[in-house]
Amino acid sequence: MTLAESGSTYQQELEQVIDLFRKLREAVFATKWSNNDLEFSIQVFELSSTYCALASNMGELLKSLKSLVVILYPTALNAKMTPKNHSHYTALYILYHVCYTKSTAAIIQLIQPGNSHPDLKFAVSIMNSILHCHYHQFFQLYQQSPWPAFTSMLNMHVPSMQELACKVMSVSYYNTSMDWVKKSSSLCDVNDDTAMQLIQRWSGGRVDRVDDHRLMWFKRGKVVRS
Repeated sequence: MTLAESGSTYQQELEQVIDLFRKLREAVFATKWSNNDLEFSIQVFELSSTYCALASNMGELLKSLKSLVVILYPTALNAKMTPKNHSHYTALYILYHVCYTKSTAAIIQLIQPGNSHPDLKFAVSIMNSILHCHYHQFFQLYQQSPWPAFTSMLNMHVPSMQELACKVMSVSYYNTSMDWVKKSSSLCDVNDDTAMQLIQRWSGGRVDRVDDHRLMWFKRGKVVRS
């Protein structure tokens, strides 16, 4: 089996699991949260959220996460329960919105200054790096992603931050090392030819050449003098 075939099989298996969880979620909802068994209902929607995130099935992920964050967790807290994974899946919900929908409208009320849970701190740091266009910080955090499900969300926003990095560097420098550009735009695992094509596209065609010392030179715009 080739690597591509293996990846395709893995994705198909994930989708089968997601479909089973979709049916289970529907049954739980139809029976009024499994006859008010909140602990079981939360577990079903949490596991569904994880598998949906890993498969990048964003439609089913939103259904799972929104039910958790908007309905199940508040209901459990009102019943004096303490859902142990509350912070983790709230963080995943935040990442879903900032990395995929690129909107913070649905999550503003979830951001609580001073919250010390590491997953929430990570999600808020990612949000700030995106909102303030700090691509260096984004890629540093990307390398430190604590969970595969979180990484799946970050992957949704990686191309946008790579494009931003290349645009900023192309107008900020006359030249800089090829290795630095690749590192700054998270292209270290890409060969030079492919990286060059991507950087040229993302920079808007501003790459002039790469010299024998691996310095990348950028084209400068014409200066209009009065």
